Amino acid sequence: MDGAPRPRSSGGGDALARSSIIGDLRQRRVLSLLLDRSPLTERELAVRLLARERGLAPAAVSETDLDPVQTDLRHRCLPQLEAVGWIDRCPDGVVLDERPTFESVTPSPPDLRTPEDPAWDAIGALLARPYRADVVTLLANRDRDTTVADLVTALRERHTASALPEDDRSLRISLHHVDLPKLASTGLVAYDASARTATPTPRLTAFVDRIDLDN
Repeated sequence: MDGAPRPRSSGGGDALARSSIIGDLRQRRVLSLLLDRSPLTERELAVRLLARERGLAPAAVSETDLDPVQTDLRHRCLPQLEAVGWIDRCPDGVVLDERPTFESVTPSPPDLRTPEDPAWDAIGALLARPYRADVVTLLANRDRDTTVADLVTALRERHTASALPEDDRSLRISLHHVDLPKLASTGLVAYDASARTATPTPRLTAFVDRIDLDN
């Protein structure tokens, strides 16, 4: 994990929306189903989604159980996916308009056909603010506690592209209140808020190696 840091984009205006989608297991399952077969009518998509969630054959799905899934698709899932440009509507149903890509944080994500893969939750956290990928990489290369102040210094030295908060104070606040707690919630780091120190977890090294994060 000693390669030179690669430039990262800021993720654009859709970064938070895409992060929310990838962090949502149902949304990942919708994308997975559309990768396997597209177009699907809204009802066909709801049937296949419910069947996958409950481990059933599509023919075993009941109409009573299907109604809330169709409602969630119609009013939440599909509008969100359409807003970020990942799906479109056609006369035959819902189609995958743009295959999701994740170059802003990793060149080697898991296969979207395995939406239950726990690595997706971590990738969702990185998508919201792509500089978190640099935070993760920096911590993975250390076997000790790292202070927020040290992370600020290291990020300023490392960064060549993706947007950081403009001044060091704003970056410290963001790391302390938002970024490190979020990364801790995914199990990648342990964060001691009182001491303002972050520590890599065993999961972190495996995650960085697996998705080729440090290239």
